[in-house]
Amino acid sequence: MPEMLDQQLKLRVSEAIGRRDFLLAEKLCSEAEANDIAASEILLVRGALYSAQGDLERARSVLAQAYQAMPERGDIAYNYGVVLQQSGRISEAVEAWKKATSRRPQDPAAWLNLALGTLQLGDAQAALGVYRHALNHHSTDRNLLYNYANLLFRLGKLDKSERCYNKLLKIHSTDVQARINYGLLLKTAKRFSESESCYRQAIALGNPVTAPNAYFNLAHLLLQQGNWREGFAAYEWRLKLPGAIDVPWGLPEWKPMLPEGSRILLWNDQGQGDAIMFLRFAALLAQRGYRLFALAQNALKALSATAPGIEGSFCPLDEPQDMEAALPLCSLPHALGLESVDVWNGPYLSAGQKSIVPFAETTAKRIGIVWAGNPKHSNDVNRSMALADFAPLFGLPGLEWYSLQVGPRAAELAASPYRQRVADLAPSLVDFAATASVLEELDLLISVDSAPAHLAGAMGKPVWTLLPAVDTDWRWQTNGSTPFWYPSMRLFRQARAETWASVVATVTDAIRRPAAEARPAVRAAI
Repeated sequence: MPEMLDQQLKLRVSEAIGRRDFLLAEKLCSEAEANDIAASEILLVRGALYSAQGDLERARSVLAQAYQAMPERGDIAYNYGVVLQQSGRISEAVEAWKKATSRRPQDPAAWLNLALGTLQLGDAQAALGVYRHALNHHSTDRNLLYNYANLLFRLGKLDKSERCYNKLLKIHSTDVQARINYGLLLKTAKRFSESESCYRQAIALGNPVTAPNAYFNLAHLLLQQGNWREGFAAYEWRLKLPGAIDVPWGLPEWKPMLPEGSRILLWNDQGQGDAIMFLRFAALLAQRGYRLFALAQNALKALSATAPGIEGSFCPLDEPQDMEAALPLCSLPHALGLESVDVWNGPYLSAGQKSIVPFAETTAKRIGIVWAGNPKHSNDVNRSMALADFAPLFGLPGLEWYSLQVGPRAAELAASPYRQRVADLAPSLVDFAATASVLEELDLLISVDSAPAHLAGAMGKPVWTLLPAVDTDWRWQTNGSTPFWYPSMRLFRQARAETWASVVATVTDAIRRPAAEARPAVRAAI
């Protein structure tokens, strides 16, 4: 009977919390205390109640008491771990979940949280081990199979990931997101027809929630293969993805029947590198008689004004302006109905100012580096490098090195042993116009797939771009070392995930070749 009362208490409190009726939940806990229900059970439900109310400190306190009083209870350990995780105490949460999985291995949620927490602590290999142990107990669990397959893929273990996806889809054949992710794996493995079939199957399942993601991934595949018309049509689904940016200033969407002279706002709904790349198409729309203005991130405001066809530029901090319509920058190829995107007519962006960095004369070759992109990018774990990966380059003779790295990763230079060999320009790079002014003075930029790489290419400056093996962006296609987007760019492709050593070795050899040696003319340096 007491055990039944315990279960009834949990159910009733859970229902009250679900309705956000916290007063009733508190009343039920008080009644339970009066009816001599086990103190540990009351502490457990009070922990859930306080957590739902956002009072993590009280939740953690009562669950800690329950955890210490009944360490054999896996459910208490699990809930205690959840509150610890919510409080930012990840390592303690992981220890609690270890206890939970050892006490209650039949609970897949505990295994899943343990794996995710372990990964959050930065130990991907240990997380893989957790998933393997979990699947010994829950071989058909969707979430465990899904996360395990995804992690294997992110780590470049494509064969193992594929086996896991196949097992998952055999059991859960209508799992659209798993099918989309499997399509991404097939694309990475260059099995394009299978990947396309996978995406189209996901679309055919007709899930309105996942349809934008399925079309968006299909778009990337089609664009990677140069199927521009269908690819950019599917790319329009990005505007329906969760979190997509709304059309700014309440403007109507651009329509081709708008008369000449209409003022059109070209706004950026993607990353900064995307804006830089797609600004090349503005001139084509301007040729149809429209007056074009750009709206992009603050750092792009001055730079975007230098693009052909752009009369003026704005950033989100500016007041709305009088416009007839708006069109996303990345929708230009679709709006223009382009069959080909090979529209390069020379550099289309410029600094618009003198170098913001004072340089002194030197005959050394000046090379800039960027080792990391936007940390919020979905593939940042694969596309960004560590500063230490560039170390073999810094000892090469006749070269001067400059860091154009900005953002949180820029601080790595000051804490590194390379700070005396690499000049840190980050404090001066207040926007992309400033970055462009520095690029004008450099002989070469070596960068991961990032906005500065796009900028150097758009300016026609020499740039070597280092690409990851996993989920390489569609615009770099699959093979080749010179993208038609930027004739001055050279691509260096990672052979396999998790290591950049071979890429840096190839870059080192390229720098040493006579064609890449410093020019004899006197140059400037800090």
